[in-house]
Amino acid sequence: GERHDDIARYAVCGDVFLMPGLGGLAISHAMAHGVPVVCGEGDGVEVDLVQNGRTGYLCSPGTAQSEREAEMVEACVSILTNSGLRASLSREA
Repeated sequence: GERHDDIARYAVCGDVFLMPGLGGLAISHAMAHGVPVVCGEGDGVEVDLVQNGRTGYLCSPGTAQSEREAEMVEACVSILTNSGLRASLSREA
């Protein structure tokens, strides 16, 4: 849910940050705490911050919602099941 206080407390608990819509500041918070980001098309900041396979995964903009959702699930599963990938994405973030 929406949070405004103690963001860092929540960010450091995550293995992956999933942002299916708008929220550039949330992406920045996650990355500042070394949490890999999986996101969809948002307000534009994701294009500057999220580099596929390096800092997280930016799922294909302009595709059907069901395809984006499947792509996000696949990216999250990859991160959660591959500790080496997760560590690398965290360092780069």
